[in-house]
Amino acid sequence: MYTSKYNHLNFVKEYSLVLSLDKDSKTIQSYLSAIDRFFDFLNIQSNEDLFYISALKGREYQQHLKNQGLSNNSINTYFLFLKVFFNWLVSEEKIEKSPLTKVKNLKANEINRAFFSEEEVKKFFEHCKTNEEFAMFGIYFTTGLRRSELINIKLNQLDGYTIHDVIVKRGKTRDIYIPDDVLVYLAKYLKQRNRKYPDNEYLFVSNWGKKFSGEGIRYKFNSILERAGFSKERIKELHVHSTRHTFATNLLSNGENMKTTQESLGHSDIQTTQKIYAHIHKNRVSEAMRNQSILS
Repeated sequence: MYTSKYNHLNFVKEYSLVLSLDKDSKTIQSYLSAIDRFFDFLNIQSNEDLFYISALKGREYQQHLKNQGLSNNSINTYFLFLKVFFNWLVSEEKIEKSPLTKVKNLKANEINRAFFSEEEVKKFFEHCKTNEEFAMFGIYFTTGLRRSELINIKLNQLDGYTIHDVIVKRGKTRDIYIPDDVLVYLAKYLKQRNRKYPDNEYLFVSNWGKKFSGEGIRYKFNSILERAGFSKERIKELHVHSTRHTFATNLLSNGENMKTTQESLGHSDIQTTQKIYAHIHKNRVSEAMRNQSILS
């Protein structure tokens, strides 16, 4: 569990305990590391120093992060965590008002939601070499899993074409279903994997005998892109999460509704799905309307 370097301050120590009641370890680290970076910038030494933080200091910190090369979206995320912290201090009557209330979010950058074309998917799999690569990325492209979801799958979750209780964000779980052609490669991979790593509980195991890291998956992904001859510019645009966008794009382009797409992606709120993929839905409506004809 992540511990803030400012845990000696009563406010931070108490807030850490509050977070531990209903947040997972990764979320706790995000909140506390944001506080650590902000306090480093301000050179906070004691509880009393918190009373002298101003909106101006908040804006200066925004500029500081910008100078470090962070995107506006990343900076806004840091400030979201900080604002939650200061709002908690207000609710607990530890400070009178939040110094960040008047610090506005920076204009959001357009998020890259690159996805593979049908030809690129074919090109990608033509250059997969091993059953592991076919199985791993076959699951990615056909189920829309996140990296964190895939690397944490254990063997005892497999049941035919179903992977039960895949852990998604905030500790929730969902079942996913593997297509027959991917299942063929998964079966071949499992025979090789079980001979080599019989005692490891995770589905995908690295060459070091441990479960894959997110960075390990990214390296394997980029290696296949390079092997397949994707341009440097295209490799910069595509990332492992692009397989998830490809999955969602294919669902919507083939006529699935937002509700089905939401459930397939494991989004807890359909508004999240609509916000990310509304442009695809809009294009489908436009295409359907333009294909109508009174002369046929």
